[in-house]
Amino acid sequence: MAYAYVYAPISGTVTGRDSYCSCPCGNCNGCGSAHGRCKNWASPIDIAGTGSIYLYVNYPTVRRVQTWVEYKCCCQETNNSYARSITVDLYVYDNGKYCYVGSVMYGHIANPTVNNGLWINLTSSSLKLGDVIGGTYTCTFTCYSGAHVHLERNLGETVAPCCCASVTAGTTAIYRFYYNAGSAC
Repeated sequence: MAYAYVYAPISGTVTGRDSYCSCPCGNCNGCGSAHGRCKNWASPIDIAGTGSIYLYVNYPTVRRVQTWVEYKCCCQETNNSYARSITVDLYVYDNGKYCYVGSVMYGHIANPTVNNGLWINLTSSSLKLGDVIGGTYTCTFTCYSGAHVHLERNLGETVAPCCCASVTAGTTAIYRFYYNAGSAC
C-alpha cells in the first residue's frame, strides 16, 4: 500500500477535531460543540499555535501541487484574512504520470505566499503557504478565537492525534491519502 502524507502545518496543540476540544478531554474527536467547517469537507482539525503555515508532505511521493486561494471561512468575506483559505491539491508521480490523490484546505491565512490556480513542482517536503492570524473575529457569529490554523480534507483519511495532543510541524501526520502504486491514474 502506498500513501501520500500531509503533516502538521505548525507546531502546537490540537484544539478541534469533529467537535471542539474542551481540554482536558477524554474523547479523541472532541468534547465540545460540533466543529464548524469552511468547505464542508471531512474531518476538520484545528491546531493552536503561531508562526508561518507550511504544507508539509512526504516528498518525493508528493511531487506536484496546485493551490487555490479562496474565502470559504468566517462569513466568506473577500480579502479578509480570517475568511481566507488555501486549498492544496496533491499529486503523486506514478507510472509516468501525475496522479491526483486528494486535497487539504488550510483556513485563516494571513500573508499568503501562493497564488490562485498555481501549479508547483515540489523540490522538498515543505512549501510556505502564509502566516497564522491572532486575535478574535466576529461577523454574524464568533468564527475565530485565538491563533490557530483550521484544516479539512477531501478524500483520504485522518491520522491526526486526539484532542489536546501536541503536534510538531512537519513531523506529526495529520492526513494520509492512499493510491495504488504502479497503476495508471
